[in-house]
Amino acid sequence: MAVDLSVLERKSALYILLTVRDNPGLTKTQLMRLEEGNERTKFVRINELIECGLIDSKQGDGQWNSTKLYLTPQGQEIAESIYKISKVLETIDAGHRDVGTEDGNKASD
Repeated sequence: MAVDLSVLERKSALYILLTVRDNPGLTKTQLMRLEEGNERTKFVRINELIECGLIDSKQGDGQWNSTKLYLTPQGQEIAESIYKISKVLETIDAGHRDVGTEDGNKASD
């Protein structure tokens, strides 16, 4: 079954995917409160990622409000790829900051 990855283009999707990758078992509520931003947008995005099969939700500890989030195998694969890409981009960015004069300071224009 093919996954519609257009959900990853939407606001907060990559943040949510990588946060669940780094914090398996995080609840929806915890995730929505981690950073500033519209909680409603995050809530909708979490549900979209669940619907497209990248995140799995499991009821935790019998409490109605403790839905725990985990990456599916497909979600894990995508999150790992995104993480690797972000590390390459950080390396490139750091290299560009060091380009310029011999002492590592950028030359003025």
